[in-house]
Amino acid sequence: MLYFSHMTNKDLETLKIKALEVGDVNATLELSDYYLEIDEPDLAFKIVYRASLKQYPSAERRLGFYYEKGIGTEVDYQKAFTLYKSSAGRGDLKAKHNLGLLYVHGLGCEKDEKLGFSLVKEAADNQDVKAIVTLAKLYEKGLGVEKDDEMYFSYLLKAKELGANNVYHLLGYSTYVGLGTKQDYHKAFDYFVVGSELKDDQCDYYIGIMYSKGQGVEQDDSKASYWFSQGANKGDPRAMYNLAVFYEKGLYLPRDLDKARYWYQKASEKGLEKATDKFKSLSPITK
Repeated sequence: MLYFSHMTNKDLETLKIKALEVGDVNATLELSDYYLEIDEPDLAFKIVYRASLKQYPSAERRLGFYYEKGIGTEVDYQKAFTLYKSSAGRGDLKAKHNLGLLYVHGLGCEKDEKLGFSLVKEAADNQDVKAIVTLAKLYEKGLGVEKDDEMYFSYLLKAKELGANNVYHLLGYSTYVGLGTKQDYHKAFDYFVVGSELKDDQCDYYIGIMYSKGQGVEQDDSKASYWFSQGANKGDPRAMYNLAVFYEKGLYLPRDLDKARYWYQKASEKGLEKATDKFKSLSPITK
């Protein structure tokens, strides 16, 4: 269901008046989201650009994001950096987070991992959930700070407590392998199941793996195939690959080389190299 599908023509006209005539920055950002949803990125960019000229921090940050990701315009990291820096200077925490990431990776600016880390941490310390997740990853990778797996896991837990639904696959994997916490298959499985229910789609693959290997649950190829199918249909290349293996070998599912090739090809198109090799090995040789 699309976010704006409930909007009537009258609602849309009211939003346009607030955004384009009154100059309400929140309405402008909402209208920009609407244009993105109906696949009009150029219009989304234009109205945010106009709002940014009034130096609204949230509009500058949004415009910076559009330049960073190439939405409605060409990618321009230097412009993104300038806009994030201006917005962050006016106290916008989300802009500080985005600016920090540019410093960490040296995009549009001279690389400075420590400064980038400090900006992300400032946003995280002010309960910005996205920044908390990023901070966890910086600790895990040792970017701008000494690598610390326990801090990584603790910040993931904090993000979860603040309502982040996209960290369950990370919490589950950490508990599955013992990264920053004690290895516990049962807890890992619980994280993955809750994450799947909350639409953290990467969890489906891991549930399939645990059923396939009998880790934390009784081994069950039928349930494994179900979860690999769920993950594959949501676009996870690892789930696609494992589903293809099940079709190739006839594990619970009827052996079907055409379906195996199909899912190997899909996984290959997602960049999974081993899937490319499998697809080629199963493909008919043509003269």
